[in-house]
Order: sequence, then structure tokens, then C-alpha cells
Amino acid sequence: MKRSAVVLRGVGAALLAAVISMLGFLLVGVFLPMWTMVSHHGTQDVEDAPAHGGAILLLTMPFAGVLSLCTFCILTAVIYRRLLAWGRG
Repeated sequence: MKRSAVVLRGVGAALLAAVISMLGFLLVGVFLPMWTMVSHHGTQDVEDAPAHGGAILLLTMPFAGVLSLCTFCILTAVIYRRLLAWGRG
């Protein structure tokens, strides 16, 4: 029983950290650069541009991926500790 509780806490912490990290990845790597381009250049200019701003996404996606991976590692440990403390009461 005790080993299964540890595994469930670990899996739960990893899943929650993965969801938060993926949302951060999408926000920092995809949506924020696109919103910045649209607000700066206008929707029509961005849509008419070749590759729709692919060069900017080529630069921001790896940065966001590394940031997301680091966030996932840290969040997994933090969430696991919180679940452990919450389980003890």
C-alpha cells in the first residue's frame, strides 16, 4: 500500500507538472511571439508574410522548450513535496 501511494504521488506530480509546463511552452513559444507580431505589424501583414513569421518561431521555440523542460523538472519535485505534506495531514 505504501509503495503504491508513492508511485501515485510521483505520477500525479509528473502529470500536473507536465500540463503546467506544456501550457507555459505554448504561451512563451507560440502564442506570445504571434501576438507580438500581430500587434506590431497587423494581422494582414503577418498573414501575407512568407512563412507567417516562421523565423521568429524558429528562434523562440527552442528557448521555450528548454525553459519548459527546466520548469517541468523543478515543478515535479515541488508538487511531489506538496502532495507528500498534504497526505500526512
